[in-house]
Amino acid sequence: DTMERGPDVRELIDARYLADYEIYGPPISIDVSGVEVGADGDYKRGQLHDAAEKSTITGDIVDWYLRLAAGKIGATFVVDLQFAEDTTRRFQHYGVPAAMISATTPDVYRNQVMSDLRCGIIKNVVNVDILGEGVDVPGLEVVSQGRPTESFALNRQQQGRAMRPKPGGKPGGNSNSTF
Repeated sequence: DTMERGPDVRELIDARYLADYEIYGPPISIDVSGVEVGADGDYKRGQLHDAAEKSTITGDIVDWYLRLAAGKIGATFVVDLQFAEDTTRRFQHYGVPAAMISATTPDVYRNQVMSDLRCGIIKNVVNVDILGEGVDVPGLEVVSQGRPTESFALNRQQQGRAMRPKPGGKPGGNSNSTF
């Protein structure tokens, strides 16, 4: 019968339950002006892929990571498997230990990738709709958004991946980035 308002993000940061953040907004290279929004309230996947194909998003992600967050532990959200493979290869080409996971990734391999990410063996995990919602990945220092969304909730969840305090560290003690 009643609704209680919980703390907002800034209150959680100030209370040191979440890490503070910086957001960088490199020039947008993916034009979604012609992409329709589906019944789920987000962009239609096929059309989003086509828009991403015409962009320089994959190169931009890696270039901006190297410019702003080289060496940091990160997660990169991309449109689909093709972009995940391309982005992972590009990270690796530039010497960034990276791996890719998606819904089709076998659990054993996915678990190994996440373990390697936590240990710092892998510096970036490129994913397709796996790390966005319902998963806690403490220790992430940077999130790269290569997947436009119309969903405020999904965007907040994806960016929030890098707001968890580092394991064993002081809560709220690390400043993280998203771009």
